[in-house]
Amino acid sequence: MRLSLCKIMNVVYDHDSYLVQCRDVCGLGLSMIQKSTIGLRMLVYNVAVDAIDKYCCLVETIAIECLKHFVKTIRANFECEYLW
Repeated sequence: MRLSLCKIMNVVYDHDSYLVQCRDVCGLGLSMIQKSTIGLRMLVYNVAVDAIDKYCCLVETIAIECLKHFVKTIRANFECEYLW
C-alpha cells in the first residue's frame, strides 16, 4: 500500500494537537503543513536543525519539538504497517 502525503496529514491532524495550527500573540501561527514539513525535511534530507532554522525562519526549539511530535505520531500510527 502506498502512503500518500494526504493520508499522513490526516493522521497528524487527528492524533497530535501540537502540530495543528494555532494562533500566537501576533495572530499568526505555523500551519500543520509547515510543522510536518519541518519533520519530513529533517528526516529525509538528514539535515541539522540549523539548516531548518535558516530555511523556515524558525527558532531551533520549535523545529526540534515539531520533529519529536511528527515522529511520535507517525510511529504510533504507521509502525505496524510500514515500520518493522
